[in-house]
Amino acid sequence: MTHGYRGNLLTMITRYARCGKRACTLVSSYSVKDRTQKNTPVITRTYTPFCEGESHSGREHEQSSKIYWTGFLVAGILAASTEPEEPTTSDDLPPELLEYLDNLYNTRQYVDLNNFMQRYTNLNSADVLWRRARVQWELLKQEGQDYNVLNRKGRVSQMQELENLIDQALALDEKNSSAHLWKAILSNACSTLAGFKKQFQNLKTMEYHLRRAINLDPNQAAANTLLGSLYMNLLDMPLLIRVFVNLFWEMPEEYYYEDALMLFLKAEEVAPKTSIENLFMTGKAYFRLDRTPCAKHYLELAMAQPVVTNEDQAFLEEAKQFYKTNFKS
Repeated sequence: MTHGYRGNLLTMITRYARCGKRACTLVSSYSVKDRTQKNTPVITRTYTPFCEGESHSGREHEQSSKIYWTGFLVAGILAASTEPEEPTTSDDLPPELLEYLDNLYNTRQYVDLNNFMQRYTNLNSADVLWRRARVQWELLKQEGQDYNVLNRKGRVSQMQELENLIDQALALDEKNSSAHLWKAILSNACSTLAGFKKQFQNLKTMEYHLRRAINLDPNQAAANTLLGSLYMNLLDMPLLIRVFVNLFWEMPEEYYYEDALMLFLKAEEVAPKTSIENLFMTGKAYFRLDRTPCAKHYLELAMAQPVVTNEDQAFLEEAKQFYKTNFKS
């Protein structure tokens, strides 16, 4: 798989770091209890459901989609006040201010958001710390498409500073789902800059934090997509390279195309048809499982979605090429 920052094994994960339209408003509260033992997050494998165009063969599948819309709430907040009142006594920002910050991120007003958050640099709040790391990451990416080539040593240092912000957030609130998500994203970006060896050494760390994010919040769509993409990249790795890597580094254990597919379907359930990447990867996972009707269905959905970002455009082109190669008729 090559797209975006060409030449890196896990570029899909790195390039997804901006988290699109789905991951930025998922941490207003965390009511989902962690149902796993400490430090041993587990994802339960279930049967793979059917999709449109595929025969049920006597089995029935019920699909329910839960979509939590925050747009009207954000619009109401912004209409009432351009900048919500600031906290006076607590390091934890009020929900309406977090919504305001996330709206700035959603609309890609990164410079304004970063400037606004400078006033909160002394707050010991997990929700502030991971948001600071998130927007600074976006600003770093805006400095150039080849962020992993230009001034490599300086970039590594900058990425380590952002990762340190995430570590501080997790020290304050280990059960913060989005902090775990961004730990996975930024640790992968940092290891990618550091080279091939560091990238593979970071695989287990990345997998752990993505699984932890999902266990804390199963509706964390971005974490589901990223973990599924990680598994797909590893599964699509040539066998000889995979054997070589296993000799020197600890790889994630017991991952299958079915696991990746279930993660993509969960992300689609939470946020349907909002990510070209997730639709494309869903179709690709179905194709790997020889379920061509479903594969074709999701690839066509991916190609029908509007392009918003450069990442969307790259995934769209990849989906078109995959479709052309495997569904010529």
